[in-house]
Amino acid sequence: MKIKISIVTLFSKILIVFLFTSCGDFEGFGKFEQSYHVQIKDEKLIFKLEIWGISGNHSRVILTQKDELTPSFNEEEDYIFNGMLPMAFEVGLADTLHIYTFYAPQKPPRFKAETNIKIHELEGYALKSLIKNQKSLTIIDYPSSE
Repeated sequence: MKIKISIVTLFSKILIVFLFTSCGDFEGFGKFEQSYHVQIKDEKLIFKLEIWGISGNHSRVILTQKDELTPSFNEEEDYIFNGMLPMAFEVGLADTLHIYTFYAPQKPPRFKAETNIKIHELEGYALKSLIKNQKSLTIIDYPSSE
């Protein structure tokens, strides 16, 4: 009887370790669902959308100057918007890139774009209303299941 309990306990511990290591957020298996290229004068900026997790509920949007197909990013060189969907952007007057989001990250110390970038923090209702009513915006959001 004692051996059965020990085996069940051991099996339970192995199962728990497996679930936490193998079936976690799958961050290492992130997949860029979409990328958005923005050309302003001679400068090219790219928004990369990465979604991962068992139910696809973790997201990250990276604003970078690197034209890479891999999901890598550098916190020193790239803007990183973690879990900030939906968000939107547009190129405004004077070649300014306007980004509308729930939370504005700090400017990366080595982000060397010539383009003026303005990040607008908006409350949930205000952002969703802007996205719904402003037709000139490019919207970054979870892919629809339709």
